Amino acid sequence: MKKLFVLALCITPIAAVLFSSTSPDLPEPVAEEPKEEPEQISASVLLSKWQVEKMMRSFDGDDHPSDMRVFTSVVNNSADGWRISSTHLVRNPKNVILPTTDYHVIDSSYIDFSGNLRECVEYARSYKGHHDYIVVPLK
Repeated sequence: MKKLFVLALCITPIAAVLFSSTSPDLPEPVAEEPKEEPEQISASVLLSKWQVEKMMRSFDGDDHPSDMRVFTSVVNNSADGWRISSTHLVRNPKNVILPTTDYHVIDSSYIDFSGNLRECVEYARSYKGHHDYIVVPLK
């Protein structure tokens, strides 16, 4: 009786492995490939004049032209592309600390001024009647 019990203990795992590996109904495991996210996705937002004015009211009258706010929103995929929700966009703006990197004030063909963001915006603003300046980071 003991021998029969030991024999059953040895044969049962071997039989289980053999019968499970020959079953044709088991699906093959599928390895999922990681999806690559694109660097850039085009999205649009449709804003009314009232919504733009509401966003502008988040700035105080004494704010500098280089001061920034972050407006967060959700992005939805619609039939005509990605849409930024304007309803969420105008809620709860947050102040942004100005970047400390150097910037350039650039005319169409040369660098006219360099400094921090606040200085460059003031310089470009003071000459806006004479030049079409843009302010870009040094990097």
